[in-house]
Amino acid sequence: VFVFELSREIPVIINQFGERGEKFGLMLAAAGIDIDLNDHTILLSDRGTGRLQQFKLTYDPAAPRRIDPEMTRFSTAWDFETLRASMPDPKPTWPIEPAAIHSDRNRNLYVIDRRNDQVHVFDQSMKYVRSWGKHGGGNGEFRGPTDLSFSKSGETVFVVDSLNRRVQAFDLRGTPQNSWRIEGSNAGALAKPFGITSGKDGFVYVTDSARGRVLKFDGQGTFIKQWSEAGGKMGQLWKPRGIS
Repeated sequence: VFVFELSREIPVIINQFGERGEKFGLMLAAAGIDIDLNDHTILLSDRGTGRLQQFKLTYDPAAPRRIDPEMTRFSTAWDFETLRASMPDPKPTWPIEPAAIHSDRNRNLYVIDRRNDQVHVFDQSMKYVRSWGKHGGGNGEFRGPTDLSFSKSGETVFVVDSLNRRVQAFDLRGTPQNSWRIEGSNAGALAKPFGITSGKDGFVYVTDSARGRVLKFDGQGTFIKQWSEAGGKMGQLWKPRGIS
């Protein structure tokens, strides 16, 4: 994981942590990241080890940014197979494959489980709260979910349902509200959506990794605009994923 300082014209790496491995603090297939600036912690999901790892973030917000090798340190970890065992029946059919992770305003953690096509929710003590979704193309079902984000109000969860080429909206209990999907090559069409972010301005931004672009929607799924294209030149994108 790389930490960048962004105030300059060219971003500068001021910290990096983790490397390939199975020991605590190391990763095999890092997937999702969630940062809590109030608690000064970073959570990382790892599909390779099936773990959630927490790192402590230490810095002075008022001090100038500088290279700081000691900025982050491993704190604790949770094993998703142990968390799966704590769930009530019926448990997920397959071991949880954690992908994107995001916390709501009450510090509940929402975890995308790509293998079981579900969203799992845990409280801040990592006690199980609820799950929703199953494999399929119907309302509230998923095929290869990749990312999630919360609306400006914090009352709606947007989930990228990648292989169904759509975005679905749910309330915080997992009840479907609406979904949007534009077919073909029309403006706003999602060929292979992957990352999503929403909130501060009320709009929803989705990356399309197949077509190398970013698409902007309002909170109800109405298409606003899109930009970029697949390529390696400045301003182009090649298989874009995460967005913030």
